[in-house]
This record gives sequence, structure tokens and C-alpha cells, in this order.
Amino acid sequence: MSFTIRFLDTSDGKVTIQEHFISFKTVDESTGEGLTDTILTTLKERDINIQDCQGQGYDNSANMKGKNKGVQVRILNQNPRAFFVPCECHLLNLVVGDAATSSPESISPCGILQKDLPSVLYLCSSLGDSHRSCQYHCEANM
Repeated sequence: MSFTIRFLDTSDGKVTIQEHFISFKTVDESTGEGLTDTILTTLKERDINIQDCQGQGYDNSANMKGKNKGVQVRILNQNPRAFFVPCECHLLNLVVGDAATSSPESISPCGILQKDLPSVLYLCSSLGDSHRSCQYHCEANM
């Protein structure tokens, strides 16, 4: 598990958002309880008080976001100000990855382009010479 913290830095009189990697941890127990224990132990080792936490963000797996036994609710029970914000980037990555592997046309970089190359080249023509490299790459993979 990787740990990154985001915080407000006011040390120079200005408010800036800082983000720092603090640790990698081996996870022996991937339940909500086990992961929560790992998080709380890591924060304690770094002298970070969970009561100072103003939010929490994880991927969208059930053991992290679960509303009954997930990490987010366990942390929220200890600190009601630590609101959970799901990681939309992770969610988008999962969707795009799943979509790409479910469509034979999207597995090839030019899968869609191969079907309708003339239309694509017409659209690319406004890009100047770049349409020639697009055509060359797609014709080589047809």
C-alpha cells in the first residue's frame, strides 16, 4: 500500500497545497479492518494525528469504500471530519481498461481507424503533415 498525504502549508505566510509520499507498506490483511489498522499504524509512526485529518481518498474497491465495513467508514467513525472522496482517476482507469479489453477493435491502436480511414484522414487533413504519419501507421497495421 502506498501512502501519500496532502496538506496546507502556511509556513511562509501563504497558503499552498502540498502533497508528499510518506511510505510503502506491505499489506497482510486486505479487509477493511486490516487496511484501517495499517493506515492508523502508519500515521502513528509518522506522528500524524488522525484527528487532524480532514479527508480521505482511496480507490473504489469494496474494502476501501464500503459503507458498513470499509476503511472509509472505520476512519470516519474515529474522525467525523475525515470525509471520504472516491478516486475518480482510478475509476476512470478501470472503465477505460475494461472498455479497451472488451472490444477487439480497440485492442489495436488503429482498430477504429482501419474501418473508416478515409473519413479519419479527411478530419486529420487540417493537422497538416501529421495525417500522413497517421495514414502510414494505420496502413502498416491493416
